[in-house]
Amino acid sequence: MSVNIFNNKVIARIAFRQMRQAIFKLIRAKDALTLACRQKRHDLKAQSGRSMIEMLGVLAIIGVLSVGGLVGYSKAMERYRINETINQVTHIVQNTRDLFKTQLDAYSGLSFDRKNMSDTSYANRTLDSKAKIFPTSIVKNGYKNLWGGNIYYFADGRFSDDDGKAFVLYFVGIPQEACIELATRDWQSGLGLVAMKIRGTSNSYSMQATFIGNCTTRYMQGDSMTCAADMPVSIEYAVISCDSEKDNLIGWKFY
Repeated sequence: MSVNIFNNKVIARIAFRQMRQAIFKLIRAKDALTLACRQKRHDLKAQSGRSMIEMLGVLAIIGVLSVGGLVGYSKAMERYRINETINQVTHIVQNTRDLFKTQLDAYSGLSFDRKNMSDTSYANRTLDSKAKIFPTSIVKNGYKNLWGGNIYYFADGRFSDDDGKAFVLYFVGIPQEACIELATRDWQSGLGLVAMKIRGTSNSYSMQATFIGNCTTRYMQGDSMTCAADMPVSIEYAVISCDSEKDNLIGWKFY
């Protein structure tokens, strides 16, 4: 019996030691797991921080590229509008001359009324629907220019020497940069331009053509108009005249 008690004590002590070792292992495992979890959270936070910084950097790069792309696109579109407007004016002038080249009274077949071409009842729009004077790009745009402004097209009869012998073309609503470039273009070469009119918003300073006489471009200061420059218009006078950011007028008079 004493042997059994002894054996039981020995077994109990062994079991206790094993249990204690197991508990210690569990505690160490728990501590290791806790440490691992803390390290993981730290890594995740660091990774999240890096990911956020990287994402912000990517977004910044995309933003810069987008702005640059929009600016480039805007400039390309403006360049297209200017070049296409030059083509449109050339197209209208050549077709008008071809249509009336056999007329003894020059352009009196055009209406002298100064209505814009978007007016569906305008006689010169009715004429264009039959004679196809204007390019398709203008017709499809409701007889507006590429900036959405009105176009005026009529025979010039304000002066006795111009009674039906000339025609006038106005483009309205031209932005400043385009106005300056269109104003300084040498329109006389091959088109026979005889006068130009350029008007912005200023009443005190503007450069205009009177559409008569040898001096085709004039500089107005206050109420006095003096001859300033012949065509082509200089950049200096074009900048003075195209003083509206978005709403300038350019008029061409052709024989």
